[in-house]
Amino acid sequence: MRGLAVPQRAIPCVLMRGGTSRGPFFAAEDLPSDPELRDAVLAAVMGSPTGRQIDGLGGGTTVTSKVAVVGPSSHPDADVDYLFAQVDPVWGTVDTKPTCGNMLVGVGPFAIEHGLVPAGDPTTSLAVSLGVDRRDGAVGILSGGVTRTARKLMSGTVHVPAAVWSG
Repeated sequence: MRGLAVPQRAIPCVLMRGGTSRGPFFAAEDLPSDPELRDAVLAAVMGSPTGRQIDGLGGGTTVTSKVAVVGPSSHPDADVDYLFAQVDPVWGTVDTKPTCGNMLVGVGPFAIEHGLVPAGDPTTSLAVSLGVDRRDGAVGILSGGVTRTARKLMSGTVHVPAAVWSG
């Protein structure tokens, strides 16, 4: 017996490991600009609130349900903005107040692959604006370099129910 088809919307993403963490990386332009709607989409992508996140990309625990959102910087001293989101598998809440240094490791390669910064040879230097969604308005800038390696990124799309985001 076939289940009911639920209308879905495709959203491009890259699954990437950064340090000891892994998760989907999204271009900010591919997600809703409204924070509440964006968080609903991220919760759906991760499979929350189901507890075990079987129907999503989450790892079943808060520390294994991490998302990176990367876009052109809104800060004059940075090349890109990095928003880290941690999704609670049980409640489906999305916390964007902390940051994650492990996921930050993937921001440079993602920014290069998506044309947000030009690739250098052999190293690309970039400044990343951290905490752009923090309620206290704090913004940190991290500068560093990215050395290109032979590791391949896994690009694709994820689908969320159209009832979550049909725009």
